[in-house]
Amino acid sequence: MANISEDKMNDVLWAHYESDVDLYKFYVNFSLKINAFHYAMSAAILSYLLSNKSEQYLEIILAFPIVFSVAIIVLCIKGYPRVKDLNDGIIKKVIYFNLPTYPDFTTLRILLGASTVIHAMILIGSALLVFWLPVTASGATMPPW
Repeated sequence: MANISEDKMNDVLWAHYESDVDLYKFYVNFSLKINAFHYAMSAAILSYLLSNKSEQYLEIILAFPIVFSVAIIVLCIKGYPRVKDLNDGIIKKVIYFNLPTYPDFTTLRILLGASTVIHAMILIGSALLVFWLPVTASGATMPPW
């Protein structure tokens, strides 16, 4: 390993600390924006479907919320354990620099967990609508469940 001065090492570690904090802010911001976009699009699709449910093959537009929900669920499940790694790295740097406080990444874990649950519900609801819409378009009533 190359000999690196302590000042240079401190600069590198501090830059890494700042990068971790910026990454955390980016993830929270991105999660909020992608969730808001998906909720708005899913609500628009659902309202359109329910107002035009007599048209044929309309349930095909439910592919967007279904595919998007699956993608978000996969991303959240993959990212959830990584938040702990990010948090552990920050704690080590805080201890090294003897800082009085450190950013807590619990908010991001809660956001990812809640997003997983909410998008699973959107996925299930959209999948049920794929089967329910053709039935109601033919004049049948809503299923008893």
